[in-house]
Amino acid sequence: MKEKFEHLKEIIKEKDSLMIAFSGGIDSSLVAKIAHDVLNEKALAVTLTSDTFSKRELENAKKIAKEIGVHHVIVKSSELGNEAFVKNPENRCYYCKKEEAIVLKRIANENRIKYIADGVNLSDFDEHRPGIKALDEEDVIHPLVEAGVKKSDIKVMAKFLGLSNYDMPSTTCLASR
Repeated sequence: MKEKFEHLKEIIKEKDSLMIAFSGGIDSSLVAKIAHDVLNEKALAVTLTSDTFSKRELENAKKIAKEIGVHHVIVKSSELGNEAFVKNPENRCYYCKKEEAIVLKRIANENRIKYIADGVNLSDFDEHRPGIKALDEEDVIHPLVEAGVKKSDIKVMAKFLGLSNYDMPSTTCLASR
């Protein structure tokens, strides 16, 4: 476990600046915490809000970002403006994540941030996750995957770092519920 944790820190430290797609969930919180610890002001957490992101989740994201100390920006997005997403196909997550990645890239460019990371981890590949393909197409990096980190590892690491959401259950967006 220690080796994975150190490897994850090194992966993040290699980036001169990093934006984290930040939902406030345990996965993106771990990435944001480590990014803040090793990159300081060169780490930026961005939460995209929309009709499919609950107010409770937004309040949680604000709370966790404050707890971490990372600079946090909230940006309105609207996947409901994407006709392909609204048709609600089986791969609707692809269209949503594609929209999100495009918005994140714009924000990264405006802030002169070279890399965008998310909280995708090895355990996510055990499920049907069409959104990962869209993120890959837009060059979003997955430091947890690169470090060989699974969901069970994340819980241990988050607890070790003192994150209050270390035992928070995974959630899906409102469109999937």
